[in-house]
Amino acid sequence: MSLHFQLSISRGLSVCLLMVHSGLARAEGASAPSVASRVGGALTVEVTAEQVKATLKEGFHFNLKAPNQVKGWPSGPIRPTKAMNQLLEINLPQGAAVPAGAVVLLYVCDDANTFCDIERREIGRSASSDAKAPPTGEVARAVERADRHGFYHRDFGQVLKMAATGKKILLVEFAARWCPGCQRLTSEVLAKKAFSKAAKDLVKFYADIDLFENFDLSKKYSVSGVPTLLFLDSDGKEITRLVDYRQESVVVALVNEVKANPIALDKLKQNIVTTKEKVSQKDRLLLGRRLLTADRPSEAIEVLEGVMPPPTELYQAKIDRASRALKNQKGQAGEAASQTELRTLLEGALKHESDTLRSVLWRGQLCAVMDKSAVERRKIIKDTESLVLKLLSDPKALRHAVTMDLVGEYHGLEKFLVAVTWAEFLDELGDHATEVKGAWQKAAEIGQASGITDRQPGPGLRYLVVLVAAEKLVEADRWVEQLIRNEPENTDLLRRRARILNGLKRYDEALKVGEQSRKSSEGKIEFLVVEQLAKSYIGLGRADAAKAILDEVLIRPELKLEKLKDQFEKLTRLPVNNVTESVSKWDANGGRSELDQDLGESETTRPIDK
Repeated sequence: MSLHFQLSISRGLSVCLLMVHSGLARAEGASAPSVASRVGGALTVEVTAEQVKATLKEGFHFNLKAPNQVKGWPSGPIRPTKAMNQLLEINLPQGAAVPAGAVVLLYVCDDANTFCDIERREIGRSASSDAKAPPTGEVARAVERADRHGFYHRDFGQVLKMAATGKKILLVEFAARWCPGCQRLTSEVLAKKAFSKAAKDLVKFYADIDLFENFDLSKKYSVSGVPTLLFLDSDGKEITRLVDYRQESVVVALVNEVKANPIALDKLKQNIVTTKEKVSQKDRLLLGRRLLTADRPSEAIEVLEGVMPPPTELYQAKIDRASRALKNQKGQAGEAASQTELRTLLEGALKHESDTLRSVLWRGQLCAVMDKSAVERRKIIKDTESLVLKLLSDPKALRHAVTMDLVGEYHGLEKFLVAVTWAEFLDELGDHATEVKGAWQKAAEIGQASGITDRQPGPGLRYLVVLVAAEKLVEADRWVEQLIRNEPENTDLLRRRARILNGLKRYDEALKVGEQSRKSSEGKIEFLVVEQLAKSYIGLGRADAAKAILDEVLIRPELKLEKLKDQFEKLTRLPVNNVTESVSKWDANGGRSELDQDLGESETTRPIDK
């Protein structure tokens, strides 16, 4: 089992952990970079009814290998007709109105090649405008309008200034379209009147972690999982955060709590640690939980060791710190010592708490530091299976095992959560293939019996993920078609269907769906779509077309992941004379791929290396 099969108590079982790009996870307490654009006034964009013209000052150049384009037209992206180092011209369709929300995406580098930034300029008129022609003249960085729920989406610097000017609290939602918990949080909480009323005085920003321009923002605030609601004071300093889906009442209560006492986390810690007065157990526990949720386990330990009796959060903080230390070890001696320390901590935690769903995760970590042939390891697996069976058959035991803090997006679907957690447990062991398949199929059966409908964006997406993991691809295709009917413009659902169709060897259909998805895909999602398109080409015996589309992506500068290149190059090396068999092997285990994990997508509850 992966050593990263873990979640702190405050993060929730179902949160999707992620690796945004190489080097994202920073050392605990390390400083973070600025998220401001480095291009500044070097870029000028002019728009007429016929053309977009972009120019750069000396010292900068356009990355001509990157996909500079105008996006937003139904026909798909429009690429430059003239491309030079400091000049790009993009001809627009004649006689057509510029669609609302149309943007020009430009990849700008400095001549010293120290950076390459993505610059976005909105050129489409708002949906309320009845104008039929694009604006004329220079287009400055657009002052964005908030969406119908009050969230801005594009310029974090802009909303940070708004918060500072108005001395307001800033709420940042880190999310992704592929994340079921994010879908549920949006539809069942953020779109509701109670939340809107409570948060009306807050400045709100939606950070799509798949967009390359949000990489630095995720890194700056050490966001390791989505959904995350991050509360910042008017200076941009963290107050607290909430990770994973929570019911509307829980989110609204936290909003009101933060509004009543908007003290920054570091200031709160300073007040409690340095005070000469006796600090209450309640205040220590609150601070310890906030530090743990903020991925600062060492500081959390310092605070929680003053709480009696020792809370579960203290055990989790020590496990988190030890796991991080083990990950960073390079020598055999140091690795062995770290494994011993982690094992001791996990065994202690299980004595403290042995009949909860969290204890299943601890057992999984314990198995990871034990030899596969160890008798103790086999006993742990058997004990875990017995606990899972009890939770699935005993409602009272289930209620005790899953608290609201742990259920997250599975609220109301607790048996489904237990079944998925067990399937993940076996999956991560890596040596129980038959049992894994049966566990996923059982999870799919429980999901089907849970009453999930295609009108529930979050649970509906999670059920689809489980169907794919269970290799029930025919059922998965029917289900994803139902979801797409409700959201025909959802490019991520289209991408998922392309993957399923590839798994069913319906490569012609997969190619069409994949091309449709790519038209509106941005950021990391586009890489995932390209992977499926390449598989479709390979399945059709068109290896040259697969290599061409992969080569087009491999020269892109945005994602500096060697594993990404390795995965794509594996595809290009598949035997041309046996493409159907090769792509079928590649799509084994429900079509999941290492590439998804490299890009940050957790298709099930399994966390990804932070």
